[in-house]
Amino acid sequence: MSICGAYILPSENPSCQILHSLRKFFRIDIIKHAMQLSRDNGRKNYAFYISRFMTEFEMQTRLVTQFQKLYPSAVQILISMEGEVPEMEFASGNSIVINGNQYSPTEILQQIDFALMAYADRKLEEESGNTKVPPIVGESPQLKETIRKAKRMAIQSQPVLITGDTGTGKDVFARFIHFSGTRNKGPFIPVNCTTIPHDLFESQFFGHRKGSFTGADKPNRGLFVEAQSGTIVLDEIGDLNLDMQVKLLRAIENQEIMPVGSSRPVKTDVRVLALTNRDLTVQMERGRFRHDLFYRLNRHHLHISPLSERPQDIVALFEHILDRSWYSLRHNWRNCVDEQVFDLLQTLVFPGNVRDIQNFAFHLLDMVTPSTPEIGLESASRIVEELGLQNRDAAQSNSSDLRTSLFNYERELITNALTHTGGNVARAAKQLGIARQNLQQRMRKLHLFREEQWLK
Repeated sequence: MSICGAYILPSENPSCQILHSLRKFFRIDIIKHAMQLSRDNGRKNYAFYISRFMTEFEMQTRLVTQFQKLYPSAVQILISMEGEVPEMEFASGNSIVINGNQYSPTEILQQIDFALMAYADRKLEEESGNTKVPPIVGESPQLKETIRKAKRMAIQSQPVLITGDTGTGKDVFARFIHFSGTRNKGPFIPVNCTTIPHDLFESQFFGHRKGSFTGADKPNRGLFVEAQSGTIVLDEIGDLNLDMQVKLLRAIENQEIMPVGSSRPVKTDVRVLALTNRDLTVQMERGRFRHDLFYRLNRHHLHISPLSERPQDIVALFEHILDRSWYSLRHNWRNCVDEQVFDLLQTLVFPGNVRDIQNFAFHLLDMVTPSTPEIGLESASRIVEELGLQNRDAAQSNSSDLRTSLFNYERELITNALTHTGGNVARAAKQLGIARQNLQQRMRKLHLFREEQWLK
């Protein structure tokens, strides 16, 4: 079904050129009397309506007013002809004005396309603002298991460590856990740890009293107090430096904070969700992340698999993104996408995961409009080339070559260090700048560990 609009024409010949042009692309109903609107009673799915600046006609004014009450979110397209002056009270909040003498039918169509796209974006944004529990899209066994775990974690209050590659949806799962759980009535406070300056960490997280330091012109409650009885989400937790980690650990362990400039601790009741795309076990081995903080945050662990491990979710995500765009104005929009585009999607690798699919979809949407919505293989292939996306088979071959090269390079590096130190593992580790235990672990993985060959 095409996008539906209405043309309010109480006294005009409906065979005008503009109407004839628009009907090639949209289904347009002619509204000539109030009885038609009374019968519809708001049940039609009008995305837009067209009217003329003919406010001197009482019937026109009444019809437009009645239409606006029944379809308040529909885009109003006001067409003025020579000598007609716009009446502002005649316009709704989402109106566009088109001079019928100045623009050709093709240009008017383009204006309507832009208005419809903006209208759909606004409407979807309003809907997403009212939906607290986010949809998690996909049917793969891995994703279903992750959702099952997240539901179990939602009803508890201990910290959760959420890990996964960039773009896998860690923030979406954080929202899902909060708004599906017992704290869903409390505040949800997301914080990107990389944006908090080191010298303002305590002030931002724990608050400060007025005058406690230069520039503290007014008191600040701090993020932990703002999240009281709710959830604080610590995104990019792996990027916190060690000093900040100590202060954060104390707040989580003791369930209390000390505002800057205060001598009285403040009790907190906050659930902590920590997000990272880093391997914190490696960070701990390198001395960049505290063991005690890791174990405190890792009471529950939720790992989000990358799309490379669940390619069956790719098409579902692509469809969801289109369905959350102006494309959803068309009730049968899937028929506007060539089946070969869906086949192409399943052959591609998206290293940025959901973000890459979003980027692909948005680039495609830039090439179409509500009046010409067809997405073909040629357009999709062009976007693939522009974005530098790879075929899965080619990417796996390249990845295999890279893994082999890295394996050989690391093996040669360690072998040279051991040879140079006469086989002494401790001295070789010092030369390489890593702990002896780490070197021994790498040697086992690289098939280099021979106790009779290398000295401890």
